[in-house]
Amino acid sequence: MTKNLNDTQQPNNNEEDGSVRSKLIYDYAEKLYKAKIDSRNALNTRLGLLLGASATLLKFVFDLKTKELCIDGLNCYSCIAIQLISVFCIAISICFCLQGLLSKPTGVIADPEQLVNEKYGAWREERGLISEGDWQEYIVISWINATTVLNESAKTKSTLIRKSITSLTIALALFSLDSLVVIIFSK
Repeated sequence: MTKNLNDTQQPNNNEEDGSVRSKLIYDYAEKLYKAKIDSRNALNTRLGLLLGASATLLKFVFDLKTKELCIDGLNCYSCIAIQLISVFCIAISICFCLQGLLSKPTGVIADPEQLVNEKYGAWREERGLISEGDWQEYIVISWINATTVLNESAKTKSTLIRKSITSLTIALALFSLDSLVVIIFSK
């Protein structure tokens, strides 16, 4: 009785172990790949929001009336310079956002048509019938490769977001300073 109990608790067949392990790896890789796609989409959303904020701030900077900054008949050239630097920083922020939003490959994943057709036909014939675990392994390998590309893309997008935010922060600080001068010294 003890022998039978032990046999049911531990699988005897290494193939069953491999199948369970392949399924676990497959499920994990699938979830990881989907999470990476979601992460990339979130980064694209952040870039789009930064782009909109940059464009809005640019509109405000252009609407700021530096002609009204006259102190005893002299133009305030420092305010005009601050405004120009602010526009330059906003333009840099917009460039970073656009660079991050450029379409880039997300990695090559296993195409179902290729799995069934031409490219892998000879491979299937050489090995005989292919087990579900073999298919899962091939798909997981393609997800691993695609995830590597997605990681590189996410790293680049994150760097561009940081640079855009820094540039936008500088522009916002300059715009605020310029606006305060207009408020304080306007007639």
